[in-house]
Amino acid sequence: MDKRAARGLTFGLAYTYSKSHGDGENGGQEAASLQDPRDRRGSRGLFSFDQTHRTTGNFVWELPGAKLKGPAGAVIGVWQMNGIITVTSGFPFTVTQGAGDLSLPNGSVRPDVVGTVELDNPNRRLWFNPAAYQRVTCQVATRPDLCHLGSGGVGQIRGPGQRNVDYSLFKNFSFKERYNLQFRWEAFDLFNTPFFNNPNNISFTNATQITPNGTRDGEIRSLRNPMRRMQFGLKFRF
Repeated sequence: MDKRAARGLTFGLAYTYSKSHGDGENGGQEAASLQDPRDRRGSRGLFSFDQTHRTTGNFVWELPGAKLKGPAGAVIGVWQMNGIITVTSGFPFTVTQGAGDLSLPNGSVRPDVVGTVELDNPNRRLWFNPAAYQRVTCQVATRPDLCHLGSGGVGQIRGPGQRNVDYSLFKNFSFKERYNLQFRWEAFDLFNTPFFNNPNNISFTNATQITPNGTRDGEIRSLRNPMRRMQFGLKFRF
């Protein structure tokens, strides 16, 4: 939906509902997610760039007072506000374990799923249930039953979504017909809302440990985008 400019205001709203999945990315090269080159279907899942919901709104508003003259016009007139609001789903995440357990050519090992992966109330400290996974390995002589490709799927978990507002405020100064000086204040992530990255993978404290027991398993410890950034500028047009 787009609203054309009228009385100094224009705005738009876009919503996308989508699903992007398959057995290969980047031109069919699935890289670390492809466990068995002879079984592409076994690595079929959501692409890492998939977002189920994406809503974006934007507006440009030239504030009243453009026709004011003299000192009042210099202070009040020709201000412009701009904004972009973005609300999206998170990106898919594939749980993997140590590459040495199965010694696969591409280094990708997905564990077995033995429980419920999703949590009722995921948070930054624990985004999924590590205990829902079990190690697959050919390195434990007493457990030959573990020497197989894991049942964990590709893109089985979805990471945190994004809530972001970018905002700017412009002040225009006109000189005759040819010259214009614009003061700009721009704020990216105006409300300083974090867009968290995907969580940590599972890990094991020793070579014979079967159930994940790492202290940081499932924890989110980084940001996908930087926090709030602001900048000021002058733009001269002629």
